[in-house]
Amino acid sequence: MTLRHRTSTFDMLELHRFDKPLVNCPLLLDPASYFPDTVDLTQDSAAREYWLTCFEDAADRYVDRAIKSQPDSCDVNERAHKFKQKYLQRLHELRNNPSAYGSLTVRSLLDTHEHCMKEFDFTDPYAQQKQYENEQALKLLPEHFRQLEKMTWDNRQLALVEGLLAGNVFDWGAKEVVNLMQKGGSFGFLEARSILQVRPWLVDSLEEWKERLKGPPHRCAVIFVDNSGIDIILGIFPFASELLQRGTKVVLCANSWPALNDVTYNELIILAKRVAAVSPTVDKAMSNGRLCIMESGQASPCLDLRSVAS
Repeated sequence: MTLRHRTSTFDMLELHRFDKPLVNCPLLLDPASYFPDTVDLTQDSAAREYWLTCFEDAADRYVDRAIKSQPDSCDVNERAHKFKQKYLQRLHELRNNPSAYGSLTVRSLLDTHEHCMKEFDFTDPYAQQKQYENEQALKLLPEHFRQLEKMTWDNRQLALVEGLLAGNVFDWGAKEVVNLMQKGGSFGFLEARSILQVRPWLVDSLEEWKERLKGPPHRCAVIFVDNSGIDIILGIFPFASELLQRGTKVVLCANSWPALNDVTYNELIILAKRVAAVSPTVDKAMSNGRLCIMESGQASPCLDLRSVAS
């Protein structure tokens, strides 16, 4: 029996399998009207052209990353180039028929990349990069905590938020960031902070946030974490520590499965223990349950609050 020739993309189906039920985030005001994406690429032709071109241009970089991630595999080159062929074919189909697989968004394009990588057994191509960046950031953490402790309360709040913004620079899914990182030399936390936009930022609620901090502590804060390395270690953990010292329970929520250089749940458990070794606040909070590590139930670089682990 031979398979019929596929003339359309509409007869293709992909399924996700999760071990735990996924539910709407309980903090969504109106789950029915919530949509996780900001741009509909099926409708915005200029944005669609821009993003498809970005992902096409990145194909060779993805291949290189995949090959370097499995240096001991005898067929890694073959699988990497099969990935590229399948990936570019999918992008070509989307260029010709943007609605071929349903809604077309930046999130769905990122998910397409992840699906194709996993199809050819590249389940975590950024594993080595993540480990390296984590180790480098952990070396800087004790001094970073000491510098924060020396600051006045106002200056510390600004430094903590700048740390969040600077940490988010280190996203290997962003074209400009990859260009910066691959130029060579030392581009680290201080350099990232130095290129931040001068206040007021595009969205700047820092003064309102500081006023809120002068009131009673929040009962609980849930932080959906993003990138490994500087982002999670020098950005998120110091911010979480500040909340913990106010008496707030903190939940750090990470992806259940790998996606780009995002930290995963299993990795975050290990990192939290490493951070606790240099932070009495984090150590105490982990011991008494005021700091919890949870998994989101997601495997995408983009957060979708319609489907979080129950």
